[in-house]
Amino acid sequence: LGLIVGELAQALRGREPKRPGLRYVDWAVWQREKWDRSADRAYWAAKYADGGPTLELGTDRARPAARDYRGGRLELRLGAEERRALEANARARGATLSMALLAGYYLWLWGESGQRDLVIGTPVGGRERSETAELVGLFVNTLALRFAVDPGESLGRLLERLRDEQVGAWEHGQYPLEELIEEAGARRD
Repeated sequence: LGLIVGELAQALRGREPKRPGLRYVDWAVWQREKWDRSADRAYWAAKYADGGPTLELGTDRARPAARDYRGGRLELRLGAEERRALEANARARGATLSMALLAGYYLWLWGESGQRDLVIGTPVGGRERSETAELVGLFVNTLALRFAVDPGESLGRLLERLRDEQVGAWEHGQYPLEELIEEAGARRD
C-alpha cells in the first residue's frame, strides 16, 4: 500500500512516479520458468514425505453436513509486564516474540488434541529478494510449519527448536504452498 500511495503522491504533484526496473509480470515469469526450486522442493519433500498429519481436535457436537464457517473467538491479552518478560525470554534464545507466541500455540494445540506432530500455517511477505522491494504486487505465501512437541523438554529448548524450524522454513519460503500440498498428496479438510 505504501508503494501505491507513494506513486499516487508523485502523480498528484505532477511528477512521473519512479518505476522499478523489474515489472511484476517479469517476476512472475522468472518464478515460473527460471527459479531453481530443487533445494526448496527437497526441503519440503523431506518434511512431508508421509503427507503430514491431520489435526484432530475434539468437539462438543457433531460436524454439520454443510459448513457455515461460523466460529467463536477467544481473546487473550498480555499485560505490559508479561509481554516484556516473554520478549526478554525469547530474545535470550535468539527468538522473537512472534516465535514465542507460536510456541505457545503449538503447546495449546498439543494439549487440546493430544497430537505431538502438528502443522500450523503462517503467512510470509515473500519480499525477501531486493528486486521485489519496489514492486506493487502480491508476493505472499503460507509456510506449513511442521513441528513435533516434546512434552519432556523445557520451554526454552522447545522455543530454540521452533526458532530453528521457522528459520529453516523461511530460507525455503518461496516454495508455493499449493505445490507442496499437491506433491505431498496431503488431504485438505
